Amino acid sequence: MRTNRLPLAASRDGSRRPGWRGACLAASLVVSCAASRPPPALGTSALTGTLRLVPHEGVTLPGRADSYGDRALRDAELVDYSSPGFAVVSVAGLESPRGTVRVTLRSTRFASRFEPRYAAVGVGGEVAIRNGDDQPRALSCPGAGVLTSVAPGAEVTVAAARSGELRCFALDRAEPHGEAAEATVYVAPGPYTVVDSDGGFVLDGLGTPPAGASAPATVVVVWHPRFPPLERSVALVPGSSERLDLELRVR
Repeated sequence: MRTNRLPLAASRDGSRRPGWRGACLAASLVVSCAASRPPPALGTSALTGTLRLVPHEGVTLPGRADSYGDRALRDAELVDYSSPGFAVVSVAGLESPRGTVRVTLRSTRFASRFEPRYAAVGVGGEVAIRNGDDQPRALSCPGAGVLTSVAPGAEVTVAAARSGELRCFALDRAEPHGEAAEATVYVAPGPYTVVDSDGGFVLDGLGTPPAGASAPATVVVVWHPRFPPLERSVALVPGSSERLDLELRVR
């Protein structure tokens, strides 16, 4: 079997070793292949980009402290502007992936919590909430009209019928901070993805707007639990990949 070899150059001792031109060519090919993405599948498009959090103009961030340094804000969670944390980028007007997202309610001697605290699912999908406690727990999801008791180890399914925030609470136990344990599920209006730790995102296999749509532009929606939502219009052309770099700012 033949193998492709790098071009060889003669050294002073007469031996043969890879030439610098061949080595450079091979390195450039590796970098190019790593950086490029294959084109979208026939009849679909792709959306890539980054999401960055931008603090309010004129605000001085409190270094690496654990709080804002103000007693009135002692319970407020600091925003790490170097990373977006949990954020969702979705495309409205295209078919939803629906799906099921799973959340578990857990308890310790001191407090209750949902894991994960934030999650996402496509509109028309479901949120499956499991009681990981050893006692029955009262669960409320007002946006879905759910108020029920969940037995230990049991699971209740909540319909994600409308896009937007779906908040669920554990109501029957006094928490140290005085607020009920809460989970927030973002119900995306169409195809969606959760940004990575660096703010990058990729949405592949995007279809086309339904017949009769008034314009070819598609609305991209960004959701973050600590920032106002953001909407941007982008024209998605079948067979192409569009890039959209986004910034979330405090209003």
